[in-house]
Amino acid sequence: MDNQRRKRIRQLVRRLNQTRRRQALQIDILCRDMVAAHREFADRINELVFTVEFYESLLAQTDRGGLLDVAAQAIARRVPGARLVIFLLAGDAFELHCLDDQSPIQPQPDGLEQFFTPEAVRRISRANWICSVEDMIDMGLNAPGQVLSRVSAAAVPLGRYSPGLGFLLLYRAAETPLRPVELQTLAHICPGLSRALAACRRHPPTTQPAS
Repeated sequence: MDNQRRKRIRQLVRRLNQTRRRQALQIDILCRDMVAAHREFADRINELVFTVEFYESLLAQTDRGGLLDVAAQAIARRVPGARLVIFLLAGDAFELHCLDDQSPIQPQPDGLEQFFTPEAVRRISRANWICSVEDMIDMGLNAPGQVLSRVSAAAVPLGRYSPGLGFLLLYRAAETPLRPVELQTLAHICPGLSRALAACRRHPPTTQPAS
């Protein structure tokens, strides 16, 4: 009789422990979900704030050089540690712009931008998605493997779902890969940036006659 009683008690304790472990696991999963949801919400808020501030900063710009410089400064703050090069189509060729340089630049001898051909630039500019290194290689990027292995890179077309004007090329050390949330934020602002660039082309700044 005592053996049966002890056996029932052991079974009861075993079931109780199993129930507690399941509850602990469920609580752990719930906490992880809550933390992930909070992080996602914070990312969305940061993205919204950045987008609003970015568009506000463009409103005061009336020439293409100033527009590109302000845009590059904002993007550099959003994606710290990355080199940003803005490719703009120019007929059958292209121009390059980078931070604090309002005129076209020459490709850096050690930079990823030197390996883009006009055909690659046109194809990437007309893509309607964020292009990975693999995508860019498929479109004509001809960079050696030792260069690509050292960087995390992506291209964000300026005119998604519309005729391309160019794209943003971002890259930084492979040890600090570009984050999807950073690239997605830039994808959201590119349509507005492309419209602002198109407006600058249609309405160049007027100059006052010399007195």
